[in-house]
Amino acid sequence: MPATKRAQALPDGPLLAWYGDDFTGAAAVMEALTLGGLPSTLFFNVPTPVQLAKFPAARGIGVASMARAQSPAWMAQNLPPAFRALAEFCGGVLHYKVCSTLDSSPHIGSIGKAIEIGAQVMNVDRVPILVAAPQMRRYQCFGHLFAGMGGEVFRLDRHPVMRRHPVTPMFESDVARHLGRQSQFDFAAAHRSARHLEAEAGRVTGKAIDAPGSGADPLIYTAEGPDDVAAGHVDAAQAVNQKIGESLGRILASLVQDGGVSRAVIAGGDTSGYAMRPLMELGALALLPPGTRNCARRWRHSNARQSGRLRVHNAGNIPASRLAENIFQYLSRIPRSVLQNLAQ
Repeated sequence: MPATKRAQALPDGPLLAWYGDDFTGAAAVMEALTLGGLPSTLFFNVPTPVQLAKFPAARGIGVASMARAQSPAWMAQNLPPAFRALAEFCGGVLHYKVCSTLDSSPHIGSIGKAIEIGAQVMNVDRVPILVAAPQMRRYQCFGHLFAGMGGEVFRLDRHPVMRRHPVTPMFESDVARHLGRQSQFDFAAAHRSARHLEAEAGRVTGKAIDAPGSGADPLIYTAEGPDDVAAGHVDAAQAVNQKIGESLGRILASLVQDGGVSRAVIAGGDTSGYAMRPLMELGALALLPPGTRNCARRWRHSNARQSGRLRVHNAGNIPASRLAENIFQYLSRIPRSVLQNLAQ
């Protein structure tokens, strides 16, 4: 279908507004929209109704700013009225155009601050972020940004040029982590939704329940150590810790209820409380190594769960490298009567 007919098939009037943090990016949006069949016009300031009347065929309206070179204070003063005006022109669809190399910092050109302001103006709590521009060899994969140079593609924090930018050098390729340092906005939105997390937890639970039947021991983890790129997301938003902990707790509760698991060890720090919540109340049965806890949750095999008591003895901390070894040593010394009680 010709571009003009595609545009005519859409509702009348402006459909999209964008605010570019520099001229080149704003102009690129105008080019892409117009060549894609959506006639668009770019202004250097928020247009007045008189100026807009000169372009009755415009379906996209953009503003080229210099926000990339400005401070968060400048943004707080200038972005809200611009965003409100553009949203009114286009019926509520607003795009903040940034460079596909995510050039920004907490002090200059803060994209995080712009997103925070935009979310407040538009009264939304979720903002999709996609920085990639494959035609320019800029790619976003698993939340990380990559850029090509010569015959190679580099992660952005290892790019020979981007990591040496004179004003906004890129030392972080994780989009959520980079932007999370620029704003109070919760960039957990860069991760999967609660529905996807619940589905993944269900999948893992099923595999864990089936594992003992084949002679295997299930091992459920969310990261492969501090160098795993997934671990960086935990610093991006406090909500991530809670989501991970509660999901692991629900998985463990399902294993206790439906998988025949009679004994479980939770070794954790700040997130262990979230993991314990789905297990309801607990009762302490025996002293384990310093830094560990031995508790039992008694389940009724019915829809109701029996309440118990929580008593914790904490005798200090031991090195993590010795924790697993000591746990099994102490488990072997627990009186048989206690173990039988724990298994019930």
